[in-house]
Amino acid sequence: MAGNLEGVKEVEFKIDKTSPSTIIYTTGTEGDDGWYRSEVKIGLNGLDSYSGYDKTFYSLDNEGNFQEFIDDLRFDQEGKHEIYYFSVDNAGIMEDKKVFEFYIDKTPPEAEISYDLNAEDVLISGKDNLGESSFSENIVTDQAGNTLKLEYHKKKIGKYVKFELKSLKYNDDPEIKIVRNLFFTFLLRDIKSNDVRLLSQHYIDKGNMRIFSHYFLQLNRTNFYIRERGSRQKIIQQSGLVLLKLYTQEGTINYSY
Repeated sequence: MAGNLEGVKEVEFKIDKTSPSTIIYTTGTEGDDGWYRSEVKIGLNGLDSYSGYDKTFYSLDNEGNFQEFIDDLRFDQEGKHEIYYFSVDNAGIMEDKKVFEFYIDKTPPEAEISYDLNAEDVLISGKDNLGESSFSENIVTDQAGNTLKLEYHKKKIGKYVKFELKSLKYNDDPEIKIVRNLFFTFLLRDIKSNDVRLLSQHYIDKGNMRIFSHYFLQLNRTNFYIRERGSRQKIIQQSGLVLLKLYTQEGTINYSY
C-alpha cells in the first residue's frame, strides 16, 4: 500500500429549522370593521430568510383543496370571504396554515319611514341587505360605512304629523331630488284607556299614486284605499291596526303595510 492521503476538503451546508412566513396584501376601498366597499384584490407574498422561499398555497374552502398561488385573487361578490394559506421554503418546511377573513358590501343602505305609535311621530330607520345599519343626523350608515343621506321636512302639530322627503344621496353619488310627495298621519286615542281609536294615514306621490288608510277601533280593522296612475282604486282590508310604511329603493319611494 502506497499510503497516499486525499487532501482536506471543505463541505458547506445550512441548517434551516425556521418556517417561512406569508404577507397578505389587499387592494380595495376599505370600509369599517374589516369590510370593503368595492371589489377586493388579494396578493400573497412568501418570505424566508434562511433556505429561501419556494411556494405559497391557498384555499377558499378550508377543505384541503389547496392550490399554488400564481397571481392576485379577485373577489367581487358581496358577503363574507375567507382565504386559507401557507408557504413552503426550499428546505421543505411548511408554514402553519393561516386564514384571512373579510367582507364586501358595495350596496348603500336604504331607509324606512314609518309612524311610531309610542313616540307618536314619524321616525326613520336604516335597512341593509347584509346586516345592521343605523340612522343619525339624517344619515343611514351600514356596517361597511356605506351611507344614505336624506333631506326632508317634518312638521308635527299635536296628533298630526306631516312628512316630506326632499332628496337622497347614496355614498358619493350625485344627489337625487324627490319631488311632490307627502306623508300624513293623524292619531286619536281613547281618553280613558289610551287605546288608539282612530288612525288615518295618507301618502301622496303626486302624479303617480295616492294611498289612504283608516283604522277604526270599533271594527278593529284597517282599510287601505290605493289608486295608482292609470289604474282604478283598490280597497284592501286588514284585520287589526296596520301601519302604512314607506321605504327608499335605489332612489325611489315605495310602500308596504
